[in-house]
Amino acid sequence: DYLFGRGVMDMKCGLAVEMALLSEAARDQSSLGVNLLFLAVPDEEVGSAGMRAALPALSKIKEDRGLDYLGAILTEPGNAGAPDAEGEVVFLGAVGKVMPFFYCAGIGSHVGQYFEGLSASLLASHISLLVEGNPLMADRAGNETAPPPACLSIRDIRNGYSVTIPDRAAVFFNYMTLAKTPAEIMKEMKQVAEDACKRTVEQIRESASRLGLPTDVPRPRVVTFEEFASGTDMALGGGAKARVRELVRSMDPALDDRQRSLSVVTEMLGWAPPAGPLVIVGFLPPYYPHRQNDGQSQGDLRMRGVADRVIEVARRDHGISMSSREFFAGICDLSYMGFQGSAMDMLCMASNTPGWGSVYRVALRELMGLDIPVLNLGPSGKDPHRPTERLCLSYSLEVFPVLLREAVVSVGLSQPDLDTLKGS
Repeated sequence: DYLFGRGVMDMKCGLAVEMALLSEAARDQSSLGVNLLFLAVPDEEVGSAGMRAALPALSKIKEDRGLDYLGAILTEPGNAGAPDAEGEVVFLGAVGKVMPFFYCAGIGSHVGQYFEGLSASLLASHISLLVEGNPLMADRAGNETAPPPACLSIRDIRNGYSVTIPDRAAVFFNYMTLAKTPAEIMKEMKQVAEDACKRTVEQIRESASRLGLPTDVPRPRVVTFEEFASGTDMALGGGAKARVRELVRSMDPALDDRQRSLSVVTEMLGWAPPAGPLVIVGFLPPYYPHRQNDGQSQGDLRMRGVADRVIEVARRDHGISMSSREFFAGICDLSYMGFQGSAMDMLCMASNTPGWGSVYRVALRELMGLDIPVLNLGPSGKDPHRPTERLCLSYSLEVFPVLLREAVVSVGLSQPDLDTLKGS
């Protein structure tokens, strides 16, 4: 009952079934009761460059044709969004993701004069200890809890071998969100940096004391990248943003976006060297806003009705037990179906991301102009992203297409009509 092949479940099957529905609509435009817009984009598993580039197109189509987007249905396999689930799952929202970073600028010194310096690597290590896997930072919404933050990189920043204490280091984390805003996470991370600076200085002073050696290491300042960039611009007499754009244009385009963003910080520190040790807190690409169905709009209520209808059809017609969850637990393109926050939330993200607009960008105006209810309903299988990935043929080719068609048809119905169907 299984077809093996990398990508056969995630995402080829879902795309194929979507195109079959599109073919049906092309033959008979009234068959589904709604207009369809098919959108296939690349890079969903890295930085969603395709979906981010599609935002202006979605906005233009909406404005030019006077359309109202009733809903967006993604066909990610349910296993990718809820690996622990028993049975098939339909999802009403998507988790978000931010990437907080800490750029540590310490004081370099020869290893023989250890207590004359302040190791940036030690600072980064204390930050990692405070954030990595911290259960208090696991975001929550209703009965669902996101995984805690995970360190994706911690390293010193210098070229080649040296016997000096590292004076530059960076650490960044994967931080999943269900409800927290960028501003809330920034406040949380600044406090982490303050605590880490305190612990670092205390450790150095305690070590020096035990060895009977003097030390006068200063406590590092903590600033956001926005504050750091503003201070650098003032020190230069203006023009810092233009210099950043020129710097990014000169970088190797094959470099990872995270590397390019951190390189911006490294270069800016050289433009206006700080007077003492410093920790800069900001965000790195990519940014995925969380998407939640809070039941407050007519569209969200309709999409909940669609999910209920799909679950009922699966049980009644196919004998399949199906459940719903509030969030698809894997990062996906549904994040870009609108922004459930304020303009200040987006400004916090943009102004604290080094190279925003040149290294990385999200079409903010278009994103905030959308508010599309979302649903994820996909095929079934096992082991996504592995050599043993396989598609469950009986469900994916016989049941899933019927359920997806039911979902599409139901999106076009009014709430009273959906309520009537639920009783049938």
